[in-house]
Amino acid sequence: MLRLLFLLVSWLCINQASSARPIPVPNQIPTDIPVSDIDFELYTVGLGPALYMRYGHTLLGFHVKSTGARLIYNWGMFDFDDPLFPVHFYLGKRTYWVGQSSLEGVVRLYRDYEDRNVWRDIINLTDMQKAKLISLVNEKLTKETMFFGYEHFERNCATIPRDLIDQSLGQALSKTLKTEDAAHNFRWYVRTHLGIVSSLGWILDIAMNSKLDRPQSKWEESFYPIKLREYAASLPAYNDDGTPRVGESLLRFDRQLVVASSDWFLPDPNFYIGATIFLFAASLLILFFPHSWLIGISSVMVGGVFGIIGLSMPISWLFSTHFDMHHNINMLLFFPMDLAFIFLPLWKQRSYLSKYVICHWILLAVHLVIILFGISNQNAFRVFPIGLGYVIWMSVAGGWISYKSRRMQLKFIWDPKRI
Repeated sequence: MLRLLFLLVSWLCINQASSARPIPVPNQIPTDIPVSDIDFELYTVGLGPALYMRYGHTLLGFHVKSTGARLIYNWGMFDFDDPLFPVHFYLGKRTYWVGQSSLEGVVRLYRDYEDRNVWRDIINLTDMQKAKLISLVNEKLTKETMFFGYEHFERNCATIPRDLIDQSLGQALSKTLKTEDAAHNFRWYVRTHLGIVSSLGWILDIAMNSKLDRPQSKWEESFYPIKLREYAASLPAYNDDGTPRVGESLLRFDRQLVVASSDWFLPDPNFYIGATIFLFAASLLILFFPHSWLIGISSVMVGGVFGIIGLSMPISWLFSTHFDMHHNINMLLFFPMDLAFIFLPLWKQRSYLSKYVICHWILLAVHLVIILFGISNQNAFRVFPIGLGYVIWMSVAGGWISYKSRRMQLKFIWDPKRI
């Protein structure tokens, strides 16, 4: 075991060393070019089929009109080769950085490899605003400032360019968008965009708290690149004193660089239906066909999944900096101790089992009261049916085990051979 542990640690160290390659510092925007010869561009990338493509992408472009030279900046770079990246992301140690791309590289990536739409818009700025934006962008392109802690709703590839543009406009963008309500909240985005993997969709919906359910402003919703483009295009261009320029919009459509085969958008899937049906079906099978192997298989599947969910929620609260995975009323439904249901057929203390199931029923009722009376702002209506199915499965499987145990015990006590 010590040798295996040593080999594992060595392998991780080697992988970490190989992935710790030097990260180039992006080229800064030249400051000796007349600002009248410069355009800033907003590149918006649509959705894709993979999980990391589900929210789209934003790139900020710098274009010299007289020469055609371009610099495109990407605040979405992370280390694909880091073997511990999922763990770091879960705990909140999400180190991203800004990278530099060419126009040809951007088009080739999204056209030939990822099949995603790409739109290019020109940002309508005055010369003074362009000069301010050049200074702000260059401040982000140093060895000390190119890295940042990624937050999927608050600090991502779209919000950083948005904030830089807003600062160059004297906060004209944020002053408007913060006063207008968004059409959707964060939970809607989780359900519709990450629901492409149904299991991940409902697990995240269970694990994420009321922070996703509060009303959002358009400013907050512009974490989503497609909405950032939509809202910026709906706003006017601004003068240096912050007054709107009549008849001019902040974004001027240039062209669609890549036309994808699909927009990869999915309607809001009710991804709980399959899991709920499975739990009720498993309960009925155990009730009418009480075989030990059936209980064993369902115990491993159900106990494993919901035990891990129950364990992950308090761990997230204690150790992760994802604040939308902290306090969560769904902890009333799923406990860390539920992992023990993997070994349900081996349980010896049957009295503890019945008390444990009763405890689940009581907390399920508390969960329902919280939902019905609006005690919490968390949207857990979809979670309750799966919690109900889970407790019913627990009652049926646990009840059958207890019944079987009592029969075996009685048979043992009154065994004639013993007498």
